[in-house]
Amino acid sequence: MNLPKRKSNRLPEYDYSQPRFYFITVCTYKMTHYFGSVSDQKFTPSTNGDIVTNNWLKIPQYFPTVGHDVFQIMPNHIHGILAIDSDFVSGQILKRQDMIIPKVIREFKRFSTLEIRKNVTPAFRWQRSYYDHVIRNERSLERIREYILLNPENWERDRNRIDDNPFNM
Repeated sequence: MNLPKRKSNRLPEYDYSQPRFYFITVCTYKMTHYFGSVSDQKFTPSTNGDIVTNNWLKIPQYFPTVGHDVFQIMPNHIHGILAIDSDFVSGQILKRQDMIIPKVIREFKRFSTLEIRKNVTPAFRWQRSYYDHVIRNERSLERIREYILLNPENWERDRNRIDDNPFNM
C-alpha cells in the first residue's frame, strides 16, 4: 500500500542543529489527560507527569550540547524551551534525520513512552509529531517563557483543554 508522504512541520531548509533557543510543544494522542490535573490555576502531576518531567530533565545527559530553559507539564502536553549550546557548531549541512532537535524530541518521547507503558499506562501514546518554533530574539524568548510559566493559570482558556476526556487524571 502506498501511503501519501506526510508533510513535515519543520521549517524547510532550516538546520535544527543551529545554536538557538527552540520552543517545543509535545501533545498526547487525542489530547488525553495522562500527566495530571489543573486546579486553582496550579498543575499537579500524576505519576505519568513525573515520568515526563524526569525524562525532560535528563535531556542534557543524553545530548550534552542541548540544555533546557523553562518548561511546564500540563494534563495533555508539555511546553518547553531547549537551547543548543553556541559552542557546538558542526560547520556542515546536516540531513534532516541527523539534526539535533528532532533527535532530542524523538528520544524524549521514546524514553517517556517506554517508562510510562511499563510502569503505569500500557496504552499511552504521544501525538505523532510536535510543534516547534525557532526563537530568534530576546523579546520573543521572554514572551514565550512567560506563556509557558503562566500555562496553568490559563488552562481554563487553553485550546488544548478537553473536559470530556475519559482519561482525566
